[in-house]
Amino acid sequence: MKTVVILGAGISRAASGSKALAKRPPLDTDFFNVARAVDRKRHDQISETLEGLVGDYSHTLKASLESSAAYLYLKAIDSPNGSVYHKGFLNLLQLLYSVLATTTNNLSLGPRSLLYRFLLA
Repeated sequence: MKTVVILGAGISRAASGSKALAKRPPLDTDFFNVARAVDRKRHDQISETLEGLVGDYSHTLKASLESSAAYLYLKAIDSPNGSVYHKGFLNLLQLLYSVLATTTNNLSLGPRSLLYRFLLA
């Protein structure tokens, strides 16, 4: 039987140490900075979609993964399949997947790792 443990961003960020930006698990506020280092093309597509949706306010939205996801989701849910906002939201989900896979899959899980010690506590 396999077990899945869902942890907050802080513990995975702390476990990564001082890695390069493209290898550092993101927090809400720096998600787009990390995402740009991981997948610049998809990052730029999402940035363009947000700019088309809210104009200059997109810079404020990109300061929070949660806010940008909420705006894109609300617009996508009211738009037909295949619309720019529907595709933008799906691109954001794919970017989130890529960023999390790239930045967390190689974290140390051995008995001396921070994650292991955190789960033991």
